[in-house]
Amino acid sequence: MNLHELYYKNCSKLRSVIIYRKYSEVEPLYQRAIAILLEKLGENHPNTQTVTMNYYLMLAQLPDDELNQRFPPEIVEILQTLRNQ
Repeated sequence: MNLHELYYKNCSKLRSVIIYRKYSEVEPLYQRAIAILLEKLGENHPNTQTVTMNYYLMLAQLPDDELNQRFPPEIVEILQTLRNQ
C-alpha cells in the first residue's frame, strides 16, 4: 500500500469514527497519520498541517475535565480557544 492509499484509508476511518464521537479510537489513528505525514512529507506540507489541525480540533471537543487531566494548562487553554472559534 502506498502513502496515498494509506492516508486516504486512515482519513476514511477517522471520518466514520468521529461521527460517532469515539475519540479514544480516533486519537491513535490521527497520531499514526501525523507520524507518517511528518516522515514522508515534512511538517510544513499542507497535508501534514491540515491533519495536525484536525487532530487539535478533535482534541478541543473533549470535556474540560479530560483535557485538564491529560494536558498542561497552556495546552488546555489553546485547545479551549480552538473550541470557541
